[in-house]
Amino acid sequence: MSRTADYYMILDEVTDAAEDAAHHPDVNDRMHAMRYLLNGIGEAVGQSRFYDPTAIAAHLVRLAVDTYVSTLRELIADRQQAAA
Repeated sequence: MSRTADYYMILDEVTDAAEDAAHHPDVNDRMHAMRYLLNGIGEAVGQSRFYDPTAIAAHLVRLAVDTYVSTLRELIADRQQAAA
């Protein structure tokens, strides 16, 4: 597989896992899921053939956190709107 295909495959998995992590009802479960995701990013990038794995890992971690936070904010806003 090409490096680009590797990147997009990892990217899809990262965004899906970050969104799933935000849906856990308990904060400890959410943090456990994110810890597992961040470790997985390191392993996936470490096994890849990227030219600059450190930069790719940093980008994917930033994307995972941004996706997690935006999904969690949407869920909180939906719950508040439903309660009103």
